[in-house]
Amino acid sequence: MFSFLQTGVRLGELDRIFDGLSIINFNYDRCVEVFLYHALQRAYGVDRDAAAGVMSTLDITHPYGQVGKLPWQCAAIGRGIEFGERLHGEALLNVSDEIKTFTEQAHDEAEKQHWQKLIQECEQLVFLGFGFHRQNVELLSLSSGPTNTPEIYATTYKTSGADQDVFRKRLYKLTANPEPDFMYSGNLQIEFANNPCVEMIGAYGLKILS
Repeated sequence: MFSFLQTGVRLGELDRIFDGLSIINFNYDRCVEVFLYHALQRAYGVDRDAAAGVMSTLDITHPYGQVGKLPWQCAAIGRGIEFGERLHGEALLNVSDEIKTFTEQAHDEAEKQHWQKLIQECEQLVFLGFGFHRQNVELLSLSSGPTNTPEIYATTYKTSGADQDVFRKRLYKLTANPEPDFMYSGNLQIEFANNPCVEMIGAYGLKILS
């Protein structure tokens, strides 16, 4: 994914590498942030502070929280939690407060509006390893139609055709598009890739990330 993002982006333009990209990450971990932070340093030869500055331009949110902020994400408010750090006592309790379980419904209204605005205005919507659980779909679903009709790409690795029919119906609901009947195929373009995320990015990456 990073190799597609950096295509045509020179060192002097590094602050625009994440232009047009927003990530809604339903996992608790910080793997995406850690990888991109180090990839920027390796690919462009910039130092940690410069990479942290570029990372601050990436719109990435975790609807269910995350296991603490990384040190370079929170210089102004504390030392943060190193990637892989072992926590005990009060520090572990503090991090646990930043996590919401799947059954908890208390999401900040401003955050929900932000996610829904992204979906309403996006040109392309990509789902990697997304289970299409009803609660998560409802969390992102629009109440009115999208500004654009996005192209949708999703991994459906090792899922049945019947399950994919359910996913398709939920995508119509999520984007507030009318569900097509047998006479009408609809104008929502949905591409399901029945392979792992890395293979899906390899097959569609140039189309969706450049």
